[in-house]
Amino acid sequence: MNDDMFPPEDPETEPEPDTDAEVAPSAPAAAAAPGAMVDAGAMMVFFSELTERLRAPAPPAEPPAEKEEAPQPELVFANAIAWFDGWCRHVYRRKLPGRGTSPNWREDWWRDPEARTRIDSIWRAWEKLRLDPATGMSVWFKDHGDYHMGVLMGEGGPFATEDSPKSKLGTPLPHERPNDALLGDERDVPAPGLDT
Repeated sequence: MNDDMFPPEDPETEPEPDTDAEVAPSAPAAAAAPGAMVDAGAMMVFFSELTERLRAPAPPAEPPAEKEEAPQPELVFANAIAWFDGWCRHVYRRKLPGRGTSPNWREDWWRDPEARTRIDSIWRAWEKLRLDPATGMSVWFKDHGDYHMGVLMGEGGPFATEDSPKSKLGTPLPHERPNDALLGDERDVPAPGLDT
C-alpha cells in the first residue's frame, strides 16, 4: 500500500465535527475497543434509538418556490383564415388539375365545416409548434399539416366531387377572402377556462 495516499493521523488533533450533519446516537464506548466486553443492554439501547431515528418521518420539505408563469407568446396570425392566406397556401403549392383528379381544392374552402375545422386545428398546432426551434416544424408537417391537407385535397376529401379551380404547379392554393364575420382576431379572445 502506498503510504503517501494515506498520511498518518495526528493523535493530537481530532477531526472537527460536521455541524450540519444530523447527529446519530453514539455507540457504547466499549464497542470501539477490540476484544473488550460489550454491554448488551447499552447496545440494545443504541440500536433501539438508531431504529427510531430511521423510522421517524423526514422533516417536511420546503415548499417549492413559486415560479412566475412565463407570458404566453402572442399568436402570429389573428385567426385560421389569416394564417391560411398568409402562410399555409404559400407552402402547399399544388398543381390542381380540376374536377375528379386529386389534389382537389376550392378557393372558398372556409364554407365547408370540415375544411374550416381542419384548417383551424392545424393553425393552432402551427402556432404552438413554431416555438420549438429544433423539431417543431418537422413535427407540425408530419403530424398535422401533411395529414390534414392530404385529407382535404385527397380523393375522399370534401372537395373531391366539386369543380376545383385549375392552377399551375408552384402557385399558391387558391383563396377567396370570406366576409368579415369569419375574420375575428383570436389574439383578443381569452383562453378558455381563464378568468378575465
